[in-house]
Amino acid sequence: MILCFRIVSFTQMYIMERLKELSGRRINHVSMDFHRNLMNEIHWDERIIGISGARGSGKTTFLLQRAKILSEEGKHVLYVSVDDFYFSANRLVLFAEEFAKYGGVCLFLDEVHKYPNWSQELKNIYDSLPELNVVFTSSSALELYKGKYDLSRRAVMYDMQGLSFREYLELKHRILIPVYPLTEILKKPADITASIIRVLRPLPVFEEYLREGIYPFFMEQPLSYTEKLLSTTALVIETDLPSVFHVDYQAVIKLKRLLSLISSLVPYTPNVEKLARQTGVTRDTLLRYLYFLERSHLVLWLSRDPTGINYMK
Repeated sequence: MILCFRIVSFTQMYIMERLKELSGRRINHVSMDFHRNLMNEIHWDERIIGISGARGSGKTTFLLQRAKILSEEGKHVLYVSVDDFYFSANRLVLFAEEFAKYGGVCLFLDEVHKYPNWSQELKNIYDSLPELNVVFTSSSALELYKGKYDLSRRAVMYDMQGLSFREYLELKHRILIPVYPLTEILKKPADITASIIRVLRPLPVFEEYLREGIYPFFMEQPLSYTEKLLSTTALVIETDLPSVFHVDYQAVIKLKRLLSLISSLVPYTPNVEKLARQTGVTRDTLLRYLYFLERSHLVLWLSRDPTGINYMK
């Protein structure tokens, strides 16, 4: 029994050292030349912070940058991707306890939705390890939405959108445009316009942004941006949706058909009855499909008549 205990202890120590080495390597190599605006909007003193966002929106880089900032401040931090093989046979809460024993203060968990029962385990970490801060990300907004009830009153959730035009200008062209509040824009629009025109002609660059600028992976290989975007979209429909909402193969085909139809018509006010006929589903199923696409960041709903009895429609 003593021998078995020592072997297990040694194995745990080895795994922790391996994960620390991988974490340090990734944190040290992440670039700090550009960071998302969300970095300055998050209240980092919260004990559990969740960051959702579409696949490819830059969450992993964002997590590593925050870890690097804390590491350079002398904090004991650890970054792990929860799809590491270690977590297929080991509990997340026990790993967090082991990290806290060695003085860990902030644990960064990437792709947390790939761990079964992740929300319950994060709840346990929150309740049993008050000295530990956790920041987690997920590429599946659907999984986060489904699991957030276990973390109610504990986790503060943030949504990482695609790159704004201003972020695109900074990342691609190294052009820094200040943030103007709406009151200032309304007060002196001519002055603001003149200051922007002095550094760039926005319309041609904006067309470029519409073609390639929403996801940061355009910087890797610009010529394959469209193919990567299509692959990401297919992955959401073929993997994320079936895993969360248990849709079958026929539903996946119809969801693709629906998304293709919508994308060829924008800007577009949906006619639900007509869309249902063209997609080959009932009206209720069509509304459910639209809900799936919106929750997975593939479409964005713009509502009208937000007050009164029409809101129920």
